[in-house]
Amino acid sequence: MSVITSRALPDVRDGLKPVQRRILYGMFSNLRLTHDAKHMKSARIVGEVMGKYHPHGDQSIYDAMVRMAQDFSLRYPLVSGYGNFGSVDGDSAAAMRYTEARLTNLSSELLDEIKKNTVLFRPNYDGTDSEPTVLPSQVPTLLINGATGIAVGMATNIPPHNLGECLDALIALIDEPTLEIEDLVDRHIKGPDFPTGGVMLNSVDELLEMYKTGSGPILMRASWEVESHDYKKFIVITSLPYTVNKSTLVEKIADHIIQGNLPQVQDVRDESTDDIRVVLELKRGTDPELAMAYLLKHTPLESRFHVNMTCLVPAEQPDPLARGSELKDMIKRFSLKPATERKEDAVEVIELLDYLREFQAELANPEDPPVPTPAVLDLKQMLTYFRDFRMEVLVRRLLFELEKILGRIHILEAFEIIFNDLDKAIELIRASTSKKDAAKRLIEYFKIDALQADAILETKLYRLAKLEIENIRAELAERRKEAKKIRTLLMSETKRWEHIRNEFVVLRDVYGDARRTVIEVNAPELEYSEADYILDEDVWVIVTRDGWFKRQKSYSDLSTIRVRDNDKLGWVMPGRTRNTLLIFTTTGRVYTMRIDDVPSTTGYGDPIQAHFDFEDGEKIAGVITMDKRVLKPVAPDQPSLVGEEEEPGEPEMIAISAQGQGVRFSLEGYDEPSTVKGRMYMRLGKKDSVINVEPCTCVEEELVTIATREGRGLTFQSREINVYKGAAKGVKTISLEKGDEILAWTLSTGYYEGLEVETSRGKKLTISRSKSAFQPTSRGNKGRWVIQRGHLVRAHLPTVEVQKAEDDDGLEEE
Repeated sequence: MSVITSRALPDVRDGLKPVQRRILYGMFSNLRLTHDAKHMKSARIVGEVMGKYHPHGDQSIYDAMVRMAQDFSLRYPLVSGYGNFGSVDGDSAAAMRYTEARLTNLSSELLDEIKKNTVLFRPNYDGTDSEPTVLPSQVPTLLINGATGIAVGMATNIPPHNLGECLDALIALIDEPTLEIEDLVDRHIKGPDFPTGGVMLNSVDELLEMYKTGSGPILMRASWEVESHDYKKFIVITSLPYTVNKSTLVEKIADHIIQGNLPQVQDVRDESTDDIRVVLELKRGTDPELAMAYLLKHTPLESRFHVNMTCLVPAEQPDPLARGSELKDMIKRFSLKPATERKEDAVEVIELLDYLREFQAELANPEDPPVPTPAVLDLKQMLTYFRDFRMEVLVRRLLFELEKILGRIHILEAFEIIFNDLDKAIELIRASTSKKDAAKRLIEYFKIDALQADAILETKLYRLAKLEIENIRAELAERRKEAKKIRTLLMSETKRWEHIRNEFVVLRDVYGDARRTVIEVNAPELEYSEADYILDEDVWVIVTRDGWFKRQKSYSDLSTIRVRDNDKLGWVMPGRTRNTLLIFTTTGRVYTMRIDDVPSTTGYGDPIQAHFDFEDGEKIAGVITMDKRVLKPVAPDQPSLVGEEEEPGEPEMIAISAQGQGVRFSLEGYDEPSTVKGRMYMRLGKKDSVINVEPCTCVEEELVTIATREGRGLTFQSREINVYKGAAKGVKTISLEKGDEILAWTLSTGYYEGLEVETSRGKKLTISRSKSAFQPTSRGNKGRWVIQRGHLVRAHLPTVEVQKAEDDDGLEEE
């Protein structure tokens, strides 16, 4: 509760956290560091605040004071700093022994009324002094400067707003208290106004929802423009989203340029002075929007500010006059005429003055002071709380000023009485034996009280001059005029609201300024395509049987490609960096990534499982690049009619599992980059796994050749395997006896092509259509024996090498 109410959350009335309030009060009341005073060392200020009000460490106080001095953190800074107070680049402020500070002009509007009994005070942490519970702010600081803080179980994140717009909204609420949030947003508060400017992209409906619920995201974007010099184009970033570190941003942009992720930009430099100016030098013929689309997606040039309008609200905001009905009646009956002309039922000055003093003491020290509680407020509630707080402060201020004026009137009336018979007064004083005797004689003769008699006796002789007497009478008339004005305000709530309204108008004219954040509801969405930012190069993708991969620009012979010991080349295929690579695994999943993301090296490369989330025992079953030189069009299932041209189908793959299940599927849906979890292309039974995945053409000559561990072999046409649109279990390719499983399979079209296997006796055999025993049959049967005795131990699978045509070198993909 202490963190919530006394540390992390701001008060809705003055918009300040306790540490900020203590800093401002210490600078104003103790050190007299107003806006026209000389700057004072920050260490002196921090010591004053820590010693009297905030015993939580000097660094926390200094950090809070530094933030109040930063014009890129607060929309309207409350502290004027002299020295290094940090920068938008993230530079920290200089040590407190080097910097100096004083209050700004606006801070005066938060503190000027504090000595007029306008707010409650409480004892400081050790009871030796007192501090205000809230400052009598004349501007809605919580809205114009926002707030951020993390408490226990709750947090706050309120965006800053334009002061002129907020005061206009308060004026409107005084004129029309029934206004709704829709009216306030439509007419006055257009949206947050951040100190660093930028562009806000939220729609009106989104802003309304945020202001109604007190929470929601604000989408911010940097503002930029295009400049041309010496036949070159430059993107100039002129403002940043709130809280974005400019130096870190420039570093990130530079990293993207160095890594080749942003081929449209060749250099970035920071030319900022007092204004932000980050320059991006474009390559010739580059579209600036293409470069910005990438930067908006991959850097903080576009970011979100998550609004959470949580703050402390008072338990009640009472009207002091509502509790002082007797006082209000006395003020109403009070006559401002000279004492000799007052009616008998009029309240005497001294009587009203004594009652005012008692009432002021009661206001300053209530028996049960209210404790603020946290709440999430909407926009109108925030404005209403502040508006009502201004009414309470005004009444307290008027009562204080009335007390002071009545005290002066009471003294001046004594002079007025004496001056009407000055000779008699002098005679009484000269006849007296002492000051006490003189006072007694004056009280008895002129019917004045002891306070008035003492003031007369303390008067210097020069004030008896005729001109001085006239000055006193003029001052009395002026004081009565002021008292009458205050009396009128206290008697009329309507006039008090009019007075508050006029104060808001003056503040708006003095401190109001133009918006910095531009609101673009219909801002164009820059189209982003990841492929546009990849340098299109022709490369070779190399994958080993043990699951290592890399890309190279060229190689002379397979034997020159480096692989790890005991590993073998599995697949060598051409591709372009903008193409994707599909990796099929034994678990029925396919992982897709851009070839540009495959490590470029002439070394061993990287393990594929370092880039994806493989399961235990998951291995590579097949590889293919989405390159037109690798993909094979599929022959149509039905022969074409005479005179009609055959239209080849989309590229397809065939996968067969160890338990004999086979699927044929299109690559459509698998060609876009996947997550680390990949996508499912085949559903497998328990303890089943995919043996091999190959691209097929389904021409009549294309055969599937299967070999089992127990020594059986089978060949059949590839088109006999059914096509599935999604992941499926597939169809039976071969009938397996109990305990048997597929050792290997492959696709072939040549008469002598097939599957080379090795028997348990070390003999190598080839299963192909060239042998009468393995002529093509239908899928699903048991096949023929490859060997009568023993079994098959392994299959010799050659490296899958797809050669480029000679005229394909350097060919751009269509």
